[in-house]
Amino acid sequence: MKIQFRATKTWVALSSSLILFGCSQTPTPPAETDTTSADNQALVIDDSAPARILLKGQMIWGHEVRTLQPCGSENAFWVQLPEAFKQPVSNLTSEPYQPMYAEVFGYLEPTAAGFAEQYPAQFVVTEVNMVTAENPNRCEQSTRPDRAFGNEPFWNATYDEQKVTFTQMGQEAQEFTVKELEQDLTQTRVDYNSGSLTIDKQICRDTMSDSLYGTSSSVEVNGKAFKGCSTLSNQADQELFGSYAQTQDDGTTITLTLKPDHTSETRYSYADGSNDVTENGYWQPLTNGKIEATNVSYQGQKLIATREFELEGNQLSTQNETINGNEYPLTGKGLVLDKQ
Repeated sequence: MKIQFRATKTWVALSSSLILFGCSQTPTPPAETDTTSADNQALVIDDSAPARILLKGQMIWGHEVRTLQPCGSENAFWVQLPEAFKQPVSNLTSEPYQPMYAEVFGYLEPTAAGFAEQYPAQFVVTEVNMVTAENPNRCEQSTRPDRAFGNEPFWNATYDEQKVTFTQMGQEAQEFTVKELEQDLTQTRVDYNSGSLTIDKQICRDTMSDSLYGTSSSVEVNGKAFKGCSTLSNQADQELFGSYAQTQDDGTTITLTLKPDHTSETRYSYADGSNDVTENGYWQPLTNGKIEATNVSYQGQKLIATREFELEGNQLSTQNETINGNEYPLTGKGLVLDKQ
């Protein structure tokens, strides 16, 4: 099986894993992308940029409230949607501030002044997996693989780097071995011996429900063509969640907790019995493999303090801290935190 990445004109930060881009039969074009770079420009990887993460949960989209509350969390992030999705998402709801279920990819950054300021961070959406007003309570659903699907007639195709499995209502599933996979920033094409599967990065609407997807799909199987929408797997990476701690020579214990909703807490516990001090914020992986933990409050006061940790096994370590844009060395040997 051959995998190719086609040259593109857009600068991009890629995660280490393979990214497959994934219903109305009439997709809506996305906003125009910057094409000022030279033709056949190779992908440029910014290894200090945030890696692409998945958040799924209940979203509210209105004038004063634009939030996403991750599944299983009491916290909510301010949401920044791509311009092309703002009106389509608004059109899904029938009343102001109606809850929806959303699965979106993107990264976290500090909030700006205004309505967003009361939240721990804002989530900048780079890709929409799905947004639906049909049922906002979908957090308990099973995880899904990468898939394409459509209606009239109903069909479903799951896919990975090795095989495509195609199912049509009332018929047995057909399995095809992938021969070639080509990919760029706007399209993924999977070729197999009985046809092809194409995923296009453009807005797609499900004609059978109040749902919106970030990618459309077309499938050819044994000479028959099918069109629909597509979603990527909604399986979140859970390897990094947990608490990491270090007890220093003076008895002070520093504990960094990386929570599943991507909020974080740094707690300082003192041997003399003094009250614990806590800093709250958010965390995310970077494309260079480091872990960025950003504290946005200290003792109730707003403060932007970022630490970039090297990850080795079950240990996080760092020598520096950036506070409000200025970098400072940490005392001693820095922080070396072991997973608890």
